[in-house]
Amino acid sequence: MKKRNRMLAILLAFTMVLTFMPMLAFAEGEEADADPQATEATVEETDAEAVEAEAVEEVAQKEAAEAVEEEAKPTSLTFTPASGFEFEAKEGDDWMSLDYAGNTFVVGTSNGNKTFKSIEYTGIDSEDGSEYQAWGFFLDGDSKKEEGYFGYEINGVMSNDGGKFKAGDNTVRFTYGYGDDRVFTKAFTVKAEMSPVDIEFIPASGVTLWGFEGARYIDGNEYYAEGNKFVVTYSDNKTKKEFIAKEVEVEENGRIEHFVGYFEDGVIKKNAKGEFADEVFDEDIPETGLKKGNNSIRFGLYGGEGMVWSSKTYNVIGKPYAVSASYTPTTVNATIYPEWDDIRLTEPGSQFVVKYNDNTTKTFKPVEVKFPDGGIGYDWKCGDEELQWGYDYDGRLKEGSNKLTLYLYNVKPYSDDDRDDITCTVNVNASKVGVCTTHKLRKVKATKATCQAPGIKAHYQCTACLKIFTDKKGKKETTYAKLATKKAKHVFKKKIVSDEYLKSPATCTKKATYYYACKTCGEKGKKTFTAGKALGHKFENSVTKATPTKNGSIGQKCTVCGKKGKGKVIPKASKIAVVKKYKKKGVPAAALGGAFIEVKNAKGKKIATSEYDIAFSNDVEAGKGSATITFKGDNYEGSKVVSYKIVK
Repeated sequence: MKKRNRMLAILLAFTMVLTFMPMLAFAEGEEADADPQATEATVEETDAEAVEAEAVEEVAQKEAAEAVEEEAKPTSLTFTPASGFEFEAKEGDDWMSLDYAGNTFVVGTSNGNKTFKSIEYTGIDSEDGSEYQAWGFFLDGDSKKEEGYFGYEINGVMSNDGGKFKAGDNTVRFTYGYGDDRVFTKAFTVKAEMSPVDIEFIPASGVTLWGFEGARYIDGNEYYAEGNKFVVTYSDNKTKKEFIAKEVEVEENGRIEHFVGYFEDGVIKKNAKGEFADEVFDEDIPETGLKKGNNSIRFGLYGGEGMVWSSKTYNVIGKPYAVSASYTPTTVNATIYPEWDDIRLTEPGSQFVVKYNDNTTKTFKPVEVKFPDGGIGYDWKCGDEELQWGYDYDGRLKEGSNKLTLYLYNVKPYSDDDRDDITCTVNVNASKVGVCTTHKLRKVKATKATCQAPGIKAHYQCTACLKIFTDKKGKKETTYAKLATKKAKHVFKKKIVSDEYLKSPATCTKKATYYYACKTCGEKGKKTFTAGKALGHKFENSVTKATPTKNGSIGQKCTVCGKKGKGKVIPKASKIAVVKKYKKKGVPAAALGGAFIEVKNAKGKKIATSEYDIAFSNDVEAGKGSATITFKGDNYEGSKVVSYKIVK
């Protein structure tokens, strides 16, 4: 504060000296040339308060500049990849994934180092409050602290200025900060894969692609049928790769889970993260879904410039979907055994009648199937079409009347609002406990779990009492609960760029974010991917005009997000002087215009005459004259009065 007061005192003293200086005089005619003290005009400052305000503002600006200098600015940047991490990029992309635990950026600043580590964290969706998994670089690897955002310079061009990967080796530097404060890492060499240019789908023998009318996905059993393959041609028009459908068994938490995908040459591999390295293909099914009957679609694969679609089209049959079902007879009998309830749902005359959205119906009846070991089972058939069904059965039947709910699986499109099954009910009349003295066993094949239904391990069942066993001699009795496997996990690896899966639209600096979809059923997951391009800033100039006492500025501001761009100072119009003498009596000063009054900014540069007007008062008669400079242009405003003496 003392420093500021000393500055004000000095400036005020200087102002007083200027105020009492002799006025500039101008001589009349040639005789006046010999007496410069009497002929030179002087500038009179008419507003001492403005000078004081200028001094105060200069001190404030200096203090603000000192405060800015004290802020932490980035001075250096290093990137250290975690052990096992490998750079992966694709031709045409302007980004690559750094999502790998242990990847580290260290930002050197004027106040010390800041360490940002890549971690996977659980976020909360601001719209519906649901949890999702994502990756980010956080200070000290703590998701509750500051998140760091890092950019790319690819082959000498910033990614947001058009820098993109080319096929083969690329020079990449990571960046932090903006404008003149931006810092870079050392250069890394990143090899980018070639982009796909065409895709061919070759179905396995007997495969017919189909999906439900209105659905935006193909039936998973057909799409991932063993032997299906995609042949992809790359940007050199020579390289071709085959991706073949494969099913993988994975043990998780003591249970066997099933995963399906398209693997290069049919060889199952894992990437650096330990994830299965399968390729994800897409279909251009319209938002309205498949129409009934034949549909012409293309298959796509994400490339650096976006989705690349197959040059050929493929037919997908849109099938009607079920809207209701009924089971007859409406009442069935059951026998309650000590550890099992024998519900007789396959008696002669049993059938399901399914109604579809096109008002057609189909009747499915049990068809006996004999297994090689002599066991007997049942498939529910309508012609060649098979119906999958089951029922929820918790607890035991009670004697007398019971109600059972039957579920028909994979008969309608899946949606987020309901299950993908149709239900109907049947009354069960249960009698007293019965005893089976001699079991007649049949082998029941294992059923694979899907993301829509649990699986059942292979077992044996008595055709009389319907008890189930793990051995063919009927000694080791079990239950369906023990035989059941968990539903297969959704495989959220399918990229669908549509509003249905949109999490957040593209912004000035970030690409649009979408949720991954399940490969099998199309359900929306929680993990996300980015696609498309950032919109880029739309800067417009905003001008704060300068005055004779204050600097102005020309700044840039994005009309979308409000980010400020580069700006510059407009120096104040503080140097205004009378510079020319009268040469002839009676000549008005107005006739001399800018040759009489010189208007410069604080840096001594002349201000264009289009930026101001000059109005004179008493500019002919001897005595005191004055000129008012009024600013009017794009960069200046306000006014200034200068005075002078007119000498006889």
